[in-house]
Amino acid sequence: MPGNGKRSHWRLGFVLLALVSAALLGIVAALVLKPLYWQQQATQRELTGAQCILHLQDVAILVQQMRGLRLIRNQVPDAAIDARLLELSAQLLDAVGHLETRDYRGLTCLRLDQAAMLRHFSRRQVVPDGERVAVADEADQLVRELQGRMQDAAYVSTLGQDWEPGSYFLANLLALRLPGLIEAVGRLRSQAAALVAVQHWSDEDSRQMTGRREGVRIALDLVETELRAYATVLPTLAKHQDDGRDEVRRALADFLVVTGRIERNGPSGVEALALFDQGSQALGSIRLLHGQVAQELDALLRTRQASLRQRILLAWLATLGLLVALLILHLRFDRRERRLLKKLEDLATTDTLTHVGNRARFEEDFVRHLIEAVRYGRPLSVIMLDIDHFKQINDRHGHAVGDQVLRAVATIVGAEVRSADALYRWGGEEFCVLSPETVLAGARESAERIRNAVAGADFGTVAGVTISLGVAQWRDGEEADALLRRVDAALYAAKQQGRNRVETAEALELADASQSSRLSS
Repeated sequence: MPGNGKRSHWRLGFVLLALVSAALLGIVAALVLKPLYWQQQATQRELTGAQCILHLQDVAILVQQMRGLRLIRNQVPDAAIDARLLELSAQLLDAVGHLETRDYRGLTCLRLDQAAMLRHFSRRQVVPDGERVAVADEADQLVRELQGRMQDAAYVSTLGQDWEPGSYFLANLLALRLPGLIEAVGRLRSQAAALVAVQHWSDEDSRQMTGRREGVRIALDLVETELRAYATVLPTLAKHQDDGRDEVRRALADFLVVTGRIERNGPSGVEALALFDQGSQALGSIRLLHGQVAQELDALLRTRQASLRQRILLAWLATLGLLVALLILHLRFDRRERRLLKKLEDLATTDTLTHVGNRARFEEDFVRHLIEAVRYGRPLSVIMLDIDHFKQINDRHGHAVGDQVLRAVATIVGAEVRSADALYRWGGEEFCVLSPETVLAGARESAERIRNAVAGADFGTVAGVTISLGVAQWRDGEEADALLRRVDAALYAAKQQGRNRVETAEALELADASQSSRLSS
């Protein structure tokens, strides 16, 4: 049906419009959410990188401690040193195992070959009494490897390229400055303790001691420069580092004083293990500061991560809100257009005076019912009626009264027909009733009921309003125009035979056939 076709096209257009709108909204949401998700993933990588660096630094400190103690042990047999080496060896093996088994979310914190080297180094330190072990070169190589892994972790996790100044300075301290200071102090500690243990001092040793002490001062200056930069950016948070920085300064100052005295006066009167322990205390204070920096960086990154999660949630809520608002607008627009389309269809298919179907609507419904009758072999009848002497009503009472009569007749007929039947205004004072699933006898009975109802109705100032009706049933194979011609002929016969009556096309045809038979005889 044309009306259904229009509605189908409108529904398709509405669906396409909704899909396009949703797609555009999805693109906008993706453009907004993608950078937020990227930042969240980058922040998570930085957190992982910071954890990896801290764990690698702990391993490097253990290697440096074992290097220094082994250098002393090679010169001075001491059961206490052996026990400490054994303890450090176990700690190093545990730390390496921890690095290997911990999940760093795609980041290779320690390669397998480096883990094997560390295990080999750890086991070599536990040797029979009196056996010397050359560890300096191997330990130096391991520390360099570990520092390289720290820098790789900072690069791969993008920790070293952080865009926020506060976390950038903390990342530099964590991955570069503090490990550099720890290495400088560890080298000075190992060399000074070893020289004290061997009680030998040469000009070359003096130059090396001077260089290592200067390296410690430079590394400390770099750390303090980074801390001052961090304090400038985040003065409130930087106060948390003041105690740790002061402790590092004090411990390093004491250690540098002792090593300076050894450099000037020689190693006499100084115990190698005591000097090593003093250097270890200085390293311990640096390690504590390193841990504080890691905690501060972790807190900053987790705060950023929480903020990003909140922004992502808000972005999703905003997207969903826009989508809901868009759907509501579409639905309201759809309802308004449906109402408008229904109104237009009613205007096109409804008689404005009587509010029943017009001729166009009749033709549309008639074709549909006729197709069903043909396809399923169902009966279909048509009633056509005409108001008797309607022209006289108009001439005598005026067109306004004539219009009232038309509306009244339409109301009466509409009340008398079955719910399955439909009433249409054919034109002027003529009406049609479609009666699907109805044989001729049933249609004639309905027509008589309609006629009686109109004849008995009160039309106010107009008295004696009657109608004439013609009835016909569709015949198998009959065209639509042929059926309409037959029912129109039946109505004409009712008019000719006195009006206010019902005639059927079949009765008219029988009468014509009988008359033709008499004439021929």
